[in-house]
Amino acid sequence: MAVDPNPQVTEAAGLLGLGSSWAAQAAGDWAFSAQFFIIAAPHGSGKTTFLQQCATAFRAKGLRVGGVLAPSGGENGRRQLVLLQSSPQEPLALQLNDGRPGDGGGSGSPSEPTGETVPEGAIQVGNFIFDESVFAKARAELRGLAGDERGSGPAPCDWVLVDEIGPLELNRGQGLEPAVGELLRAGARGELGPPQSRFLIIVPRLQITRIAIL
Repeated sequence: MAVDPNPQVTEAAGLLGLGSSWAAQAAGDWAFSAQFFIIAAPHGSGKTTFLQQCATAFRAKGLRVGGVLAPSGGENGRRQLVLLQSSPQEPLALQLNDGRPGDGGGSGSPSEPTGETVPEGAIQVGNFIFDESVFAKARAELRGLAGDERGSGPAPCDWVLVDEIGPLELNRGQGLEPAVGELLRAGARGELGPPQSRFLIIVPRLQITRIAIL
């Protein structure tokens, strides 16, 4: 994944108070040069809620928003996936079990650490089992944000929100990969515009130093 030479990185335990004010500035006339904004914070600190606030503020200013969000809004707090451009009001059921955050490594065998059987068409990372068909829809959504006229026509959206690039993408090249990496590299090459799309990207707190490998 290509990153901005001077990326804006936020690592904080309390993003909720920051979301509305930051998004309001970013959606307005605030002059800044960064194209990629990386958010790294602990589990439960409000990263997804922060992006939801940003999406609302951007749309209120007439800006086009695309990408994916992964709120814990399903049964028993299971992860869902929201496609911000094609179906923002229809969350998809992504998580298939009641796993909770564990080691986050995502490098164990398919039966570890939960000991659960992974059904056909699903993938496991850490304590979580996810529906691969939902990831496929997310990848299609992200590929659509590249547009058809690379570098010669307007980008399909002004802001791309990505929740999140984690162990599944970084360690195994699955989940949102390879689509998210392709999109970010296109942005870094200046192919998403003019004007260029800007990115808000969530990464796990301990993965911030590895984000450039995508």
